[in-house]
Amino acid sequence: MKKEAQELLRIIKFLRRNNVNIVAEIYMNKVPNTIVAHLADRVQRYHSQYNNNELSWINFICSLDTDNLNILAEYVFNKQ
Repeated sequence: MKKEAQELLRIIKFLRRNNVNIVAEIYMNKVPNTIVAHLADRVQRYHSQYNNNELSWINFICSLDTDNLNILAEYVFNKQ
């Protein structure tokens, strides 16, 4: 399997296997606590709106700025 395909599969598995409730854990000690709270609140609003974990993740990821997207990518590709 090509590297790109493996990475795509890893992302899909992450979206399916991980509840959005782990957002605070991902960002804790990497950004100020106020930002952690803001990100956790944002993902919970998406979850309330869509009532779907995968859609919540997708909308959350699309809303991130570059720095926070990089933190999440590091978690997905290095911590899993």
